[in-house]
Amino acid sequence: MGTQARADSRIGYVSALDGVRALAVLAVFGFHAGVGPFRGGGFLGVDLFFVVSGYLITALLLAEHAERGSIDLPRFWIRRLRRLAPALLLVLGVVAVAARWVTPADELDRLRGDLWGALGYVANWRFVASSDGYFATTSTPSPLQHTWSLAIEEQFYVVWPLAIGGLLWLGRGRRWLAGSFTVLAATASAAVAIVLHGQGVDVSRLYFGTDTRAQAILAGAVVAFVLGRHVGPVPARRGRLAGAAAAAALGLLLVVWATVNGSTEALYRGGLSGVAVLSAVVVGGLVRSPGGWLSRALSWPPLTWLGVRSYGIYLWHWPVIVTLTHARTGLGGLSLAGLRLAVTLALATLSFALVESPIRRGARLGAWRGAVALPTALVAVLAVGVWATAPATAPLTAPLTDEREIALSSAPVEASSGATPARVDQEGSRSPSGHQAPLRVALMGDSTALSLYLGWSAPAPSYGLDLRNGSILGCGLVRSGPFREGGVTFDLRDECRQWPEIWETSLTTAAPVDLAVVLLGRWEVRDRLFDGRWTQLGDPDFDAYVGTELTRAIDLLEAHATRVVVLTAPYYGGIEQPDGSPFPEDDPARVDRFNELLRQAADRRSTLEVVDLNRLLAPDGTYQSSIDDVALFRGDGVHYSEEGARWIGERLLPLLVTLAE
Repeated sequence: MGTQARADSRIGYVSALDGVRALAVLAVFGFHAGVGPFRGGGFLGVDLFFVVSGYLITALLLAEHAERGSIDLPRFWIRRLRRLAPALLLVLGVVAVAARWVTPADELDRLRGDLWGALGYVANWRFVASSDGYFATTSTPSPLQHTWSLAIEEQFYVVWPLAIGGLLWLGRGRRWLAGSFTVLAATASAAVAIVLHGQGVDVSRLYFGTDTRAQAILAGAVVAFVLGRHVGPVPARRGRLAGAAAAAALGLLLVVWATVNGSTEALYRGGLSGVAVLSAVVVGGLVRSPGGWLSRALSWPPLTWLGVRSYGIYLWHWPVIVTLTHARTGLGGLSLAGLRLAVTLALATLSFALVESPIRRGARLGAWRGAVALPTALVAVLAVGVWATAPATAPLTAPLTDEREIALSSAPVEASSGATPARVDQEGSRSPSGHQAPLRVALMGDSTALSLYLGWSAPAPSYGLDLRNGSILGCGLVRSGPFREGGVTFDLRDECRQWPEIWETSLTTAAPVDLAVVLLGRWEVRDRLFDGRWTQLGDPDFDAYVGTELTRAIDLLEAHATRVVVLTAPYYGGIEQPDGSPFPEDDPARVDRFNELLRQAADRRSTLEVVDLNRLLAPDGTYQSSIDDVALFRGDGVHYSEEGARWIGERLLPLLVTLAE
């Protein structure tokens, strides 16, 4: 990705490869922006980048060894650093500064880790370890998520010269040993991906892993060995065959980009290997037929202009897309994509002219200045990163003051008549009843309930509540699957089909339970495969099924708790589709329908109250990310921030005390 097609005079300049890089970066942009024919599979443009880089780097190393009899490793690594690091440091610095104003406070810690991962070129493993799915749509994407591919390339640049140099030395300069090893390594990488997928490993692990993605870079390296020392024109007939093979392979690649998406199972059963092979045929064919019609087409000046700047375009496009959202610009679709592309090209052009080109062409700062420039820039980015990602305010960890009166009149909640505000006095007793023993409260539901629990844990004892968590991460009540999230299909976890048994165990363990509080809805509003067809709330058959599951849940809660409180589901928002439009599961009509079903299931039950959390958080009937300058939700627009959970707790915890008594 950071290797220009004009990399070195020793292997010649193939302008068509810059055109290939332009196609690749445009495909990736289309995928991330959610527009164009490659909005589903354009992420595979990265594989084409990998193959081009693998070819160019290996060809350079082989040419140097043929010339000098060895490889100057320090010189190679310094050149790679000069080419890659300055532009990356610039982007990281800008992202860090911007984060101070545009990144939600609860996500600054994660961004700091992403920043360190990008600086150390281990971002891919950082995202594997933190379970940040590349195709996930349920959380705010990191503005540095795209640095995973830079990490893989840099790891390749560190290891590959050592491997090639060592194998050429063992083979006494003959290439058969190094070439055979390259083929075996590429095959092993492909096999690892297939085996891990067969073992049920998450696709993001396969997508981010150096071991599973090295196959594309190594496929490019194989091309360098196959072509040998020959660069440039070949006999006419052979050149026509090479050009035809490149055209056919590129055509197939474009079809793949236009027809697959991140959940296409075939990609992880050998499909990624097929993409790598097709990309290798494209690269090899263009190198062998520089005068062919395809090479001439890909050498079109606007394409090569983009290709030469593709590294900067790739670096800048994703932070720009994450920052310029519909919520911030009011634009969507092609208008939003056009703005994002224009800003990306402007930033990449400035970076190329002011940073990348001067450094790559050998602009010197003087001996000692040159020696300290990169370390100084690195320290500066580290310092800016620490400052920018530090919490703006102290975290909310202290319990609520024991003299605070909670006025329920400010909270438009639905509950039983006669509910009165509760207060905690100096001795810890609760009024109006004054009971000393804490009330045991079980908070049930999905991860949204867990986010409330995390915010309520500290203040709950001040209200005389012993709060217990009974939520199940990633599971609602609907046991049909798979489900869709943002157009991507996911399998239902086994635990989700066993929620009645898990709930019963949690409630039995927490017994006796004075009050069970349940919050659900997020998993119920998704598109689901039900009775062999895709459907969603609003379909009579699916609604009847959801109503049955709600009744089952309420029956179970009433069997284990003295009182039950059901919170209505809030409206969801915050995360946009790539083109700026809302996700189907964020449709308020789906939430309204779920709440109707919830009320129907709760109707005429003497031990149950429905509390209208939705109306509390959306008093004007629309999703609101903040109220009273309090950020209610995390960046995903679904889970509650600690501050938001505290704000909700100030209004609901006193009511829970009253209802429990």
